[in-house]
Amino acid sequence: MGQHQSLTLHASEGHPVSTLHVPDSSMTLNDVLKVNGFTPRDGSFRFLVDEQGTMINHREVGQAPSMVRCGVPTNVEQLWIDEDASGGFASAVRSNGDEVFVLNGKAFDFQTVFVTKWKRGKEQRHVAYGFSPIPPFYTRQDLVFLQVPTKGDLGRIYNPQSGRVDRKIRLQAPHDEIEAMRGFWSVWQLLPDLESATFRADLTPLPANFKPHAPPRPTPKKGSTNTNKRKIKLQKLKVDAWGEGMHKSVLRMHNQWVSTLVCGAPKTPHGLDGVLVANGNANRPSMVNLDGFQYGMTQCIKIPDQGEAYELYAPAQKDYVSCVIESSETLNLEELRGRWVIARLQRSNQHKRKLVLEALPSAFRSKRK
Repeated sequence: MGQHQSLTLHASEGHPVSTLHVPDSSMTLNDVLKVNGFTPRDGSFRFLVDEQGTMINHREVGQAPSMVRCGVPTNVEQLWIDEDASGGFASAVRSNGDEVFVLNGKAFDFQTVFVTKWKRGKEQRHVAYGFSPIPPFYTRQDLVFLQVPTKGDLGRIYNPQSGRVDRKIRLQAPHDEIEAMRGFWSVWQLLPDLESATFRADLTPLPANFKPHAPPRPTPKKGSTNTNKRKIKLQKLKVDAWGEGMHKSVLRMHNQWVSTLVCGAPKTPHGLDGVLVANGNANRPSMVNLDGFQYGMTQCIKIPDQGEAYELYAPAQKDYVSCVIESSETLNLEELRGRWVIARLQRSNQHKRKLVLEALPSAFRSKRK
């Protein structure tokens, strides 16, 4: 979104669409709500989300979609705590009726929580932890629930500023202890700098039989092959239409022309041969990878359920070459397993080649020509 002077807001179903005045596109969406008098009078917080359910309250207007809506972000809940915590975890019920355990919850408190994908106890309830939807989002001694990374000492927790689990927290523990906890979901207490935390073994003791996660060396997932994907030849290509290396074309699908996301590099200067790796749907366009191979190119890839290896076909070698998938500042590998993503091929001093996650195809909605 550029220098817009107004913003379209969908409050909720049954309510008319509102147009908000934007004095300055460098303002956050939350500030725009305030200057237009759209903050709730009872002091509660009004969440704004994009089409993917990502919280965008603290995104600058210039970086936000021109149409936003009020709603509850994905995996975020505002709920009443039913009882005091027992063993550090209190019971609560989500709006959809699912029961959760809230870390350090107190009876009769109304909290905003992030619901993790981890389940605990014989009830197998998801674990949630509290945060504030307004800066600084967390305070000293707050308890958070995270997974110890498979390498390094930086854990990640929910970041209301980006709407993703990308807030890095340095885990303050001896190297040997970190190694023994790889992959362990556990409670950590934030230190005063709010950028580091210490392990709370009293709330989540490491089981004696726990086996730390070691980065596996599975058979790498191969890229698109001619035997199970559809070979196509594009007639036209709008280069960098959706960003550098993210091109646009159209394909004839089911008797209609649809916009198509094209990644990769042409095999020859004028060659637009490629492979249709995935059909489009209501949330994403069809995806094509061109047949060429060069560093800096993008690729549509489906992240494997396990491991970090992926193979791309290199025409010059007439064989597949192995790459390591790496997270970026905004996209986390572990959160996107099994999903299609756009990654960029780069050289790596450690692994020779790496595919760095760059964008989600859902950012480019499928449209008819």
